[in-house]
Amino acid sequence: MYPNNISISKSLVKDCIFTSLMILMKEKNFDDISIKEITQKAGVSRMSYYRTYSSKEDILIQYFDDLFENCLSKVKSTDIIDKYHLNSKLFHVFGENHILIQNIVHAKLYDLLLIHFIEYTTYLSQHVFHQDINDPKISYKIYAEAGCLCVLLVHWIDLGMKETPEEMSQLLENFSLPH
Repeated sequence: MYPNNISISKSLVKDCIFTSLMILMKEKNFDDISIKEITQKAGVSRMSYYRTYSSKEDILIQYFDDLFENCLSKVKSTDIIDKYHLNSKLFHVFGENHILIQNIVHAKLYDLLLIHFIEYTTYLSQHVFHQDINDPKISYKIYAEAGCLCVLLVHWIDLGMKETPEEMSQLLENFSLPH
C-alpha cells in the first residue's frame, strides 16, 4: 500500500507542475517563466520539482511521452493496428490536449513537438509496423510522415478542430503532394 501512495503523490506533483506551466505559458513567454514561479503556482517545493525534472522543457517532454503512451495503449487494445487507426487515436489524444499544442506553438517550441513526432514515428515504424529504420527510404518516409502529421495536427488545432479525428486521419491517409 505504501508504494501506491508514493506513486500517487509523484503523479500529483507532476500534474500540478504541468498545469502550473500551462497556466503560466498563457500569461507570459516561456523563456520568462522561472522554476520558482512554476513551483509556487503548483504548490510544490523546488526539491520536488528537481526530483522530477531538470528543465522546463522536461515537463513538456514527459507530458508528450505520456500522451504518446496513452495513444499507443489505446491502439494496442484494438484488433486493428494500422496507420489510419493510429493517426485517429493521435488526433483524439492531442485534440483533447490542444491547449498544450497551442502553448508550444505560441512559445515557439515547435521544434520540440516535431522532434517528438519523429521519435514516435520512428518507434512505430520499428516496433509496430516492423520496418527497417536503417533503410534510407524508410528513414525518409518516417520524417515525411512525422512532419506531415505534426503540421496537420497544429493546423487542425489552429482552425478550431472542426473535423473529427477520423476525418483528419482519412485526410492524412489520402494526402499526397502534387507532382
